[in-house]
Order: sequence, then structure tokens, then C-alpha cells
Amino acid sequence: MRFKVFVETSVLIAASTYMVSKPLFLEIKDTFYDEAMRLISVFRKHVNKQIGITTLYVVEEAHHVLNKVVERRLDEVLEDKTGFYEMLSITVDSCQERLRDVLSSLSQLPVNPVETSKQHFLVVKMYEEKIAKALTLPKPAYPMAGVAPKFLSKKGLFRLYKKQDEILHSQLTNLLFNPPEDSDKIILSHAAYLAKLYGETEGKNIKFFLASTDYHFVPYRRGLLVSRQVTDNIEENFFGIICDRPHEIFLELKAVK
Repeated sequence: MRFKVFVETSVLIAASTYMVSKPLFLEIKDTFYDEAMRLISVFRKHVNKQIGITTLYVVEEAHHVLNKVVERRLDEVLEDKTGFYEMLSITVDSCQERLRDVLSSLSQLPVNPVETSKQHFLVVKMYEEKIAKALTLPKPAYPMAGVAPKFLSKKGLFRLYKKQDEILHSQLTNLLFNPPEDSDKIILSHAAYLAKLYGETEGKNIKFFLASTDYHFVPYRRGLLVSRQVTDNIEENFFGIICDRPHEIFLELKAVK
């Protein structure tokens, strides 16, 4: 079994947003930095296997987005804004260099624009259908609490079931409040094109992942509850792409020899 991991923008940003300077009393670190770097370490260890892949579109977007992310993080951590732009320049240069280093462990692959546009059409349709489904979700908390035994608090159970239901459908409802951007759809269409290409050339001998921290792709987890309606749809309809966070994919890959 061979593995391919399509790395999208959010993981590249997570692995690149890190800057610690004791003289400047500065520390910036992305929430997902550690797990992103664990996954990158697997790519580096097995660079000859070309496990980690991406496309030019993702690379260009990552360079562009990184500058904005660093500026926002720096604004959050610096109370004294004196010399802000000088500090910003230093931090951006450091994080951009880190991004270039991360990219050196990935294979940047070309995509066929005609075939990718076909996948893009299907991706757009998939998200439209999921948004429509999110608008018509059932509300089972009321009937479930209503049939509870008399000695249990129906009000308490209603709150419990309501919260559980919200978590289980959160990947869908997220689409209503945070709809996917065009860039998300383009990225998924690139991943779908490459997954199809590998499937045609290597058949069932390939396992294709999409590494992300974005809930437009990866499951929403809260304790033992998981919402994965979009994730499952992607795997079922886009050539078996398994979307997950860097840590979960790292656990799958760490046994690679």
C-alpha cells in the first residue's frame, strides 16, 4: 500500500506560523503547529517516496495568506505597537522562510485544467446540496426528551440532546455560518483530480489523504461525538479521498518504512 497526502493551505500555514525571539520578547505559534510539523516530519523522513503532495495554487495561496495571518497574530500578542511594522517585517520573513522549508518536503504536482474544472463543477454541486440539507435538519431533541421516564428531568435531557444534536450536525451547520470559499472548492477539485489520476494508475494500491484543519473538509470532533457528513461525502464521491487533521493522518503514516 502506497500513501499520498495532499497538503492544503491551512496545514502549510500551521507549520509555518512559528516565531520565538527572547531578545524581542516575542512568541507566535499556530494552534496546529505541533501536529502539522509531526506530519511534515514523515514527509521529510521518506522524501524519496514523495508522500506529501500539493499544487501551485495551494503554494501561492499559502504565501499570500501567511502574511495576513502573521500580521493578525502579531497584533494580538504585541501590547506596545511601537516598531510594529519593523517587527512585522522580521516575523514575516522568518515565517516565509519556514514555509519554503516545509514546501521542500512536498512534491508540487501539475493539474489538468480541463479535468480539474469537471471536478470543480461536482465540488460546487456537493457543497450546494449539503447547505440545502443543513437548512432542513430535523430537531430530535424535543421528541427524545418527551419520552424520557418521569423521574428524569425533561428540561435537562432536552438541553443534553439538543447539544448532542448540534455537535453531530456541526459540520453541516458550519456551512451555513461559514460557507466554503471559492479557494476551498478549487483546492478540493485539485485533490480530486490527483486522487482520480493515482487511482487510474495505481488502482487499489493507493490510499489518498487530504490534510487540513478546515471543517469544510475534515470531521468536527468533540469528545466521543463526531460530525463528518461532508467528510464522508468527499470520500464516497471523490475517489476515496480521506480528509482529516494532520495528527490523525500522522498516526496512519508513522508505521511507514
